Amino acid sequence: MSNSLSDLQAYSIIQGISEKINKLEKDTSDGIPTGFEDLDRLLHGLQKESLIVIGGKSIGKTTLALCIGSNVATKTDTCVSYFSLASNQEQITNRLLGLGGNINVEKIRRNLLSAKDYENLTIASGTLSQSKFYIIDDPIINVQEIEHKVRALRETHPETDHLVTIDYLSMIEPEEQQNRYEQTDYIVKKLKIMARQLKCPVILIVNLSRSYDRRVASSSSASTRPQLSDLRDSGTIEEDADVILFLFRENVYDYETESKGIAEIIVAKNRNGLTGTIELAYVGEYSKFVNLIRK
Repeated sequence: MSNSLSDLQAYSIIQGISEKINKLEKDTSDGIPTGFEDLDRLLHGLQKESLIVIGGKSIGKTTLALCIGSNVATKTDTCVSYFSLASNQEQITNRLLGLGGNINVEKIRRNLLSAKDYENLTIASGTLSQSKFYIIDDPIINVQEIEHKVRALRETHPETDHLVTIDYLSMIEPEEQQNRYEQTDYIVKKLKIMARQLKCPVILIVNLSRSYDRRVASSSSASTRPQLSDLRDSGTIEEDADVILFLFRENVYDYETESKGIAEIIVAKNRNGLTGTIELAYVGEYSKFVNLIRK
């Protein structure tokens, strides 16, 4: 039996220190930029091998994930695989074109484009066409099939970074007849292992529990911000996720708020960095999030 370090898969700390010093000298980060400056400052980009959870209550989780995916695909050379379990390919394409061209998605869907809209659509189409953005439109898929498809894309684009987004957790087919907690535990752990093995960040969209709805119904606006205990089957998600982001828009719950058009991204967990809250501008007409420009 061989006792070499390669067989043991041991990693010398000397090698690790050397690699870290080289990165510091080059002033480089291994994180993939999201396109949102304040979020990137907290997370140092989307870190490879990380499982990143986005939670919220019907206020733009998919939109936020698509904004990040679009930014990553069009502004870097990263290959983005977007597993759309809840919406079909055409719906996601319409939303991406709306994001890229600042066009109301309903105009695209109903073919009510003005001359300016069509010009913007053409520009957005060209930009997206040059990217490596892949939509996997499959409403019935399990975690093994997700991994198989990601590996196939890695073989197609072996020289680039990869970002995987799954929309959303509750739609992933369970492997066996298990209770919901066991299913969630199994799926989340497998996705975390996939992120580690394939060395790519994985974004997972999740729903909040019904207890959050009850709290919203009986609470002031300030206390309706999501917290870790609001995650459905939160124990396993809290434990295994590297980053947990909550999306919150106060004007959804308080129409008189002065924070109209402002979205909060609450970094509730960040295994290797800081937690905190950053703000983005939400452009309702185009259903998109953008960096907030402060006067």
